[in-house]
Amino acid sequence: RLREPTAGRVLLEGVDLRDLGQDEVRRAVSGCRQEPWLFATTLHDNLLLARPSAIDAEVTAAAQAAGLSERVAGLPEGWATRTGEAGAMESGGQAQRLALARALLHDPRVLLLDEPTAGLECELADHVLADVLQAATGRTLLVVTHRLRGLDAVDEVVVLDRGRVVQRGPADQLRNLPGLFRDLELAEREADALLDLQPRMRESIS
Repeated sequence: RLREPTAGRVLLEGVDLRDLGQDEVRRAVSGCRQEPWLFATTLHDNLLLARPSAIDAEVTAAAQAAGLSERVAGLPEGWATRTGEAGAMESGGQAQRLALARALLHDPRVLLLDEPTAGLECELADHVLADVLQAATGRTLLVVTHRLRGLDAVDEVVVLDRGRVVQRGPADQLRNLPGLFRDLELAEREADALLDLQPRMRESIS
């Protein structure tokens, strides 16, 4: 808890955060930054930073939930591979999955993700978001994102404009109403369509 609310309350399972100790809040909440920080050590040790006492079965479960197991299994040294070796975790999608697995190993009640698909190609971003939503089953998940694809799977979308809430509700409801969400989604679809055309345009030119 870095800042106190300027108005209202923040509740964790019905309890005001101001009534909880800092350690209890930290145990309950985990998250991933937009650009996850990976340490120059093995993939296994990067995960254990979340919970050093975790057993192998718990590490494996977190990796599977984050869609990471298959990629690691294909590396020559497996979990003993150091970040950056053999191309391990060099792509944004792989780094995001490792950071997600680390957050899940913390076993939080609340999972906060900041732009989990930023900088990823459309198809990869869709896969990462799907894995995130699946992995968050049974937890409270808060995703901060400018990307609107895939939000039909979340319970509620809160649209902010200049720091103020201007719309909120399910994605399928918001897209049928005039407002910022519909405008942004239309712009995103047009941008994605242009990206899909680029490979075919290059082929036709060559």
